[in-house]
Amino acid sequence: MRFHVDLCNNLQPLFDKAISQGVFPGAAVGVTLFSGRKKKSFSAIYGNAALFPQQRKITKKTFFDLASLTKPFATTLGITCLIQEGKVSLDDSLSFLLERSVSHDKKKITLRHILNHCSGFPDHRPYYKKLSLLEKEERKKVLVKSILKEDLLSPPASASVYSDLGFILLGETIEVKTGKSLDTYVREKILAPLHLEEGIFFNPSKKENKHFAATEECPWRKKVMEGEVHDDNCWAVGGVCGQAGLFGDIESVLSFSSFLLDMWKGEQSHP
Repeated sequence: MRFHVDLCNNLQPLFDKAISQGVFPGAAVGVTLFSGRKKKSFSAIYGNAALFPQQRKITKKTFFDLASLTKPFATTLGITCLIQEGKVSLDDSLSFLLERSVSHDKKKITLRHILNHCSGFPDHRPYYKKLSLLEKEERKKVLVKSILKEDLLSPPASASVYSDLGFILLGETIEVKTGKSLDTYVREKILAPLHLEEGIFFNPSKKENKHFAATEECPWRKKVMEGEVHDDNCWAVGGVCGQAGLFGDIESVLSFSSFLLDMWKGEQSHP
């Protein structure tokens, strides 16, 4: 009980101040730790899920756009499953991963390089501008081709640049190697076994009666984003991509994060 009281007393004034100063409209916080052999968890909510067109309070069932948490929660874990299954290994080439030829400058890129953000690919490119003009069924193919045509910023393993582009290709790798869409594979292989498929998911537009936090008023989509992925490139290909697209609520994210930390520590417990 003291754990919760202390956290509440410490966090409440910080978040009250941030909300009153307009740093953000609201937030959800989760903390978990071990005290001896006993796990303690804390979660709290502050402020509003949206301000426009009307104010809505955050609840513990409010779903947030998890943005780049998609990379570790979905894509990296999906790749880890493929490694366990013997379908890929860390030193496999990009050509092997995608089962297609690549240009000479990309032949030495490996799975290890992409996971470590040292493949040489740029961080981001606004592909959505041209993708949004194409038929939906053509967009993912064009996205992958566009990334593979990009000039590398540096030779593989020579510099570190946090890259959405590399993780888009990892999402494509999962689809190529499994014959399933990224969201289906992640749900079946990772989320469902942990009973988290209702709390963390792609494509929330297909989920009814969910409460979503707004991200921003998108200048080119001309509306407030609620339950629609904020990442423009991900949105352009249908809301499922290796770099973004996951949504989740605070309790599910806390449970999932806690489970991953347990695995890393060798606790072998379940959320």
